[in-house]
Amino acid sequence: MNKTFICSLIGATVICVGFTLFYLLKILPVEQNIAYTQSTIRMYKQTVVSNQKAILQNKKDLEARKKQIQREEALGRKVNRSILPLHPDIEKFFTSIQEEAGDLGVTVASIEKVQQSSDTSSNTGNNKAKKSSRKTERALQNLLTANTYTLTLNADRELPLLTYIGYLESRKRLLTIDQLNWQQNPDTQSAASSDSSTLQQGSSDTSGSSGSLSSSGTDSSGTSDSSSAVPDQPQYTATLTMTLYSAKK
Repeated sequence: MNKTFICSLIGATVICVGFTLFYLLKILPVEQNIAYTQSTIRMYKQTVVSNQKAILQNKKDLEARKKQIQREEALGRKVNRSILPLHPDIEKFFTSIQEEAGDLGVTVASIEKVQQSSDTSSNTGNNKAKKSSRKTERALQNLLTANTYTLTLNADRELPLLTYIGYLESRKRLLTIDQLNWQQNPDTQSAASSDSSTLQQGSSDTSGSSGSLSSSGTDSSGTSDSSSAVPDQPQYTATLTMTLYSAKK
């Protein structure tokens, strides 16, 4: 009886120990691996969700940036069209500046196009400078179309000419004033000097006798007739060379 009980107890103890060892050595590591895998999967899911949110946010930022770039490009095209038009529009440009010249009291006497000629001078002292300038000109010619014109401007006063040149320089369109020559008409200078001498002669004659008054009257009328015979010419003449630029297609 006691032996049977003891054998049963020992057997139960062996079974419990074996099951415990089996659990500790086999089942517990598997459960730990499963728990670790589940935690890894949860972390991966969280990472994927956060990455998806970041990707969506990046897409939104890219779309917003794309729209901003498109707006800037559209604005840039508008600005470029006013500064650097696709077509030269020479007639329209000169019509507008001639209207402004009329408002300022300036007469555009002539507009002549300057033919572009290649410089083939054989000066060997400035070869490097010429080569660099030619490279720059070629680069600009690949991007821009240049049209050069010579304008002759007339005015009776100096201020309207200066105001008109300032108006040309303040235009939105890309242009350069390459050369400016300024002169006062010598005929108007001689006419002004002769008028002043006539006035002095008339004042000296009026201080004499009545006979001298009559003679001075005839002299002054004669001088006035001679002065009126002088043709009406502008006092100031300006000649400027201007280059207009437009975008090359």
